[in-house]
This record gives sequence, C-alpha cells and structure tokens, in this order.
Amino acid sequence: VIHAALLCSRCDSRGDRYYGECEQSPPTPSPCPENNANFCSIVRETNDNGIQILFTRGCATFFQDEKCIIRNVTRGRQKNVCFRTCATDGCNAEGLKLRASSLNIQASFSFVIATTCFSFFH
Repeated sequence: VIHAALLCSRCDSRGDRYYGECEQSPPTPSPCPENNANFCSIVRETNDNGIQILFTRGCATFFQDEKCIIRNVTRGRQKNVCFRTCATDGCNAEGLKLRASSLNIQASFSFVIATTCFSFFH
C-alpha cells in the first residue's frame, strides 16, 4: 500500500523576510518530508508580556488537541506555548482564529511542530 504524503504549510518566523510573514502569509502546502508525519501543525510562543516570540507551521508525527501551556524560561520569566495539530492537506495554512495572552490563556488556533519540538513539550 502506497500512502501519499500529507501536504502541510511549513515556515518558521525565525526565517521570515518581514515581521509576521509565516503567520500572515503561509506558504503553499507541500509534502511532509517525514514518512510518519500524519498531521500538520502550528505553534505560537509569546513572552510573559503577551508579545509573540515564535510562530511556526509544519508537519507532526503525533496528534495534539488544541492547547496552551505556560513554560518557565528562567526564574520569574515565563512563556506561553499554544499548539494544535490537524490531519488534512493544507489544514495548517489558514489564519489564526483565537489568541492567547499571558493573562488570559485561551485555546488558540495553534499547533505543535513535533519534528522539531517534540522533546520540548514532553
């Protein structure tokens, strides 16, 4: 049985040519390079002041419900990490619907990039 690769939008705000490029102008979905990537993903990180510090779209090897968590960065400093996965071609190429802030942690339309962040969340 041959399975076609899932098509996901893949970008990282650290490589943006202009601020917000990955979030606001997601690239056209392309085949995931990992054979076991059955999900598309988005992750958004904000600092404790609610300022976005990272936004990524990519492929994931496991399913994760929509969720936000607070991570300690250093003593007295935290960051919010919101993520979600989805399982259809191009499902991570749409715009965000909800936001998370340091004071009001809501479910965000955000995803996790399992291929690069799996150990970070576990």
